[in-house]
Amino acid sequence: MNLKQLEQFNPITIQCHDNPDADALASGFGLYCYFKDKGKDVRLVYSGENQIQKPNLLLMIDKLDIPVVYLKDQDVPVKGLLITTDCQYGAGNVTHLSAENVAVIDHHQVEITGIPLTEIRSGLGSCSTLVWQMMKAEGYSFEGKDKLKTALYYGLLCDTNMFSDIAAPEDTEMRDALSYDKGLITLFKNSNLSLRELEIAGRALLHHIYNEDFHYAIVRSAPCDPNILGMISDFMIQVEEIHICVVFAVLEEDIIFSLRSCIEEVHADELAALLAGEDGSGGGHLLKAAGRMKRTSIFRILDMEFTENYFNQKLEDYFSINDEQYTQNPISYQIKDYIEQHYTEESLSLTVLSEHFSISESYLCVIFKKTFDITINQYIINLRMSKAKQYLLESNRKIKEISELVGYRDCNYFIRLFKKTYHITPSDFR
Repeated sequence: MNLKQLEQFNPITIQCHDNPDADALASGFGLYCYFKDKGKDVRLVYSGENQIQKPNLLLMIDKLDIPVVYLKDQDVPVKGLLITTDCQYGAGNVTHLSAENVAVIDHHQVEITGIPLTEIRSGLGSCSTLVWQMMKAEGYSFEGKDKLKTALYYGLLCDTNMFSDIAAPEDTEMRDALSYDKGLITLFKNSNLSLRELEIAGRALLHHIYNEDFHYAIVRSAPCDPNILGMISDFMIQVEEIHICVVFAVLEEDIIFSLRSCIEEVHADELAALLAGEDGSGGGHLLKAAGRMKRTSIFRILDMEFTENYFNQKLEDYFSINDEQYTQNPISYQIKDYIEQHYTEESLSLTVLSEHFSISESYLCVIFKKTFDITINQYIINLRMSKAKQYLLESNRKIKEISELVGYRDCNYFIRLFKKTYHITPSDFR
């Protein structure tokens, strides 16, 4: 699907998911600008139980003039075309609006099928990237659109954990191509939390369950904006011992949770769907996901402790069943095998491995370190030095030739690395 196909409709309603984050607002804003410039009657909306509260998002809306409207009346049918952005029509994280014509633009894993007008690219770091790509494909000019460019940049920044989770070349292309207001980006970054939200996050971190066998953590939080749960999750997953974390809050009618995974064997979106159950909804990315379920759907859950036990039991059951697959961590061994087959190539690097396995550099580092207790870069160096030592002992090859055989064209650099590793020069070792 392309944006040109959608120009036949008028009016056009663009809908973010029920808890809009920076990426949802930015991608929605991009679509709004595109169709507005095409002379369409267009509006940008979101719905759900709560209006936007996070200070950085309120600042983003205000400073960038994003015309997003909180839609209270959900029963009025949408005329013309409804486009869901950063979410999928019919999914659990977006309020259902009645519409004859629907289009989906998203970068999460596919949850809903059967909608003809759909553009989902799960490999992208943000929906902002997708919208930017689609606008570019139609020849849209970003000249003079400083607020739009700043919004798209911030959307990618937030959805890729400050660019640390970028893997797709399209994400890098947009990041490097967009000029943006650095002052506003700094303002947004420094307004992520209110003092109340800081207190909520701090208290939540003090109340957690950690499972040593399967390396998962469960964190309970006071009721808050769902985006805060995501921030707590992002913080928890940085802990070396934690491979999976679930952060939840019990609301009046719902239980909401955020989930993170840093191992390839556990897909966050699939696990979120499992935890939510048949009556709830869960989904997202391979590494990041979220979910929601009605309190009445799970034995009428009434309190935090009960919910905590529910998640703990669900995770224990899941990992017990999938223990063998989980512990083997095959992707780490695939990376190791690839390094051992290509260590002679000077170009071998984190970037090359990231592109080959379609995994972000940061994720590669995490899973490899957790499996082998050594960084990828250090493993490559150690392997090359070991091979060089073997050549020195078993052949009469020149030092420069050995340097090239183990992946270093710069012989002086090779000698420095060898001396740093073995505390002796290659010549003296021989």
